[in-house]
Amino acid sequence: MQPGFDNTWVKTGFICEACSRHETGWQGKPYIPTAGQVWHPVYVEMREGRICRIVNQQEFVAVGLKEFATDWQHARTRRATHETAARGNQVVAALADRIFVAYAAPGSRTETLYREVAGGGKTCLTFDDAKTANLRDDGFGSYHI
Repeated sequence: MQPGFDNTWVKTGFICEACSRHETGWQGKPYIPTAGQVWHPVYVEMREGRICRIVNQQEFVAVGLKEFATDWQHARTRRATHETAARGNQVVAALADRIFVAYAAPGSRTETLYREVAGGGKTCLTFDDAKTANLRDDGFGSYHI
């Protein structure tokens, strides 16, 4: 966990299943298209690298807290950088119960991050394919469509 995100509140968001537009895709599988996603902000209290609690915006304001960190607060540019992308991925990984990585090139930053996540006990999945053997060797389970 990046020091700027530990022992503080982190503002992030989630895609709301109830509010987002659902469609039916290939072989009748339901999904939420990008254009149909409805995001809601949440605040996550992090202490010693662990999630203590997650509250919605109303609860956060009711507690009287005003300071929090975001992925974008530390960026000096409006465009994503390796640093801001890594921070965002770390926050999402900390919040997730399970993680799916479609592909990560051997030796890449993505592989390094999620190798650490998988080693920390999170359930991590990837496609059962020769191109993802590096992830499965790092402890990822196979996801079958």
